[in-house]
Amino acid sequence: MGLTGLIIASVALSGIQMMAQNAALDDQAEAAREQANAEIEELDRQRHEEAKVAQEKKADRVRQADKEVASLVVAMADRGGAGGTNEDRLVGEVGGYEGLDLARIEGNKHRKIESLHASQIAARNRALNIGDTISGKKTANFLGFLGGAAAAGVVHAKASAAAEAAKQGT
Repeated sequence: MGLTGLIIASVALSGIQMMAQNAALDDQAEAAREQANAEIEELDRQRHEEAKVAQEKKADRVRQADKEVASLVVAMADRGGAGGTNEDRLVGEVGGYEGLDLARIEGNKHRKIESLHASQIAARNRALNIGDTISGKKTANFLGFLGGAAAAGVVHAKASAAAEAAKQGT
């Protein structure tokens, strides 16, 4: 095998190595996308679960307030009634505390869901950034291949010129 054959084999081997590296990079990108999708699905499940739990907490708090009001009404009736104003004030206090509790539960739910949504966005951005990084690496691989092929061409041209000069000198 002459110099030309060695250069062709070297360039071909470099091309095969570049394609293998690019295939590995494609696998990494796919794995990153799958990981991001799994993470996003899990965070979405957690968001729905958080909304469901908050709804259950609010329903529990409403039931508790209803029981408190019923207990107050019964207690006042047992004592012969405390008068409309006192009864209204006590029922209003129970309702006020209930409203504060419901607002707190709702606020906590919104903060948790916003946090989970931010995590979803971060997961998607990580996957996109990995894709961009891999694209850059693939471009670098290709440019490296072209540089190697060009260098091999220069070596071949110099060797051919030297061989031609040697022929003419003899």
